[in-house]
Amino acid sequence: MKTFKEEKVMVVDEVFCDNCGDEILGISECLSIDHQFGYFSKGLDGTKIKLEICEKCIPELLGSILFEKGKRQADE
Repeated sequence: MKTFKEEKVMVVDEVFCDNCGDEILGISECLSIDHQFGYFSKGLDGTKIKLEICEKCIPELLGSILFEKGKRQADE
């Protein structure tokens, strides 16, 4: 005999860029950050950051950090 139980599962329905507000149509086409700072983090103890940034906004927001010579893995 099999017994069953009902479970509720949360699934992603829509994703929007936290910078421009555009809908992101492929979760792999964005930068997702979900981070909680721990102790000794210089004023950010316990702060939680959750955001999604679309592919279009990444160069605008992080270009100077990510795309410096030697840091962009796509060039390898």
